[in-house]
Amino acid sequence: DKAGKIKELIEYKEKNKPDESLKGISEEAIKNNSEGLAYARQKYYEDAVKSFKKSFESDPTYTDPYLNLSYCYIYLGNAQEAINYAEKALKLKPDSPVAFYYMGIAYDVLGNHPLAVEKYRKALAECATGECSDDFIVQIKKEGIEGGLFNSLQAAKAQASKPSSSQGFDFGNLLLGALLVGSSVDSGK
Repeated sequence: DKAGKIKELIEYKEKNKPDESLKGISEEAIKNNSEGLAYARQKYYEDAVKSFKKSFESDPTYTDPYLNLSYCYIYLGNAQEAINYAEKALKLKPDSPVAFYYMGIAYDVLGNHPLAVEKYRKALAECATGECSDDFIVQIKKEGIEGGLFNSLQAAKAQASKPSSSQGFDFGNLLLGALLVGSSVDSGK
């Protein structure tokens, strides 16, 4: 029926309207960030890193690739680089809860749980604007502040180091609420 088709068209246009946060970002940077997201979702983190670096080289004002690099470096076991890229993201967007969350994870990996908790709390404070999903907030509280994430990461490292492990461990599942940025995940949604 005609009314149903019109409603469908309106919903499609609403769902697929351009993301205002990308206004002014170069197409090349967006393309490279999207390519990095595709690699990271397939767990090709080294390739993802290359694409994210190309992205911010094309447009150094684009925050998403810095956050995505932070995520990848957490997964690759380079916590200091994860912190460095989260800090770069914060220079561009000082209120990014995801950047503080990734810094918390990285400090946990480095064994500095008090500083990690400080960063998790800062992420929660930035979520007070109402831009974070409830799931992201719960994740920060439960897995970050209560120490579950640190313990899970330690267990994951132990499991991943076992040569007979046929499954491996998916660190990505530990970062469920704030995975990769570029599809409106920066706010934890």
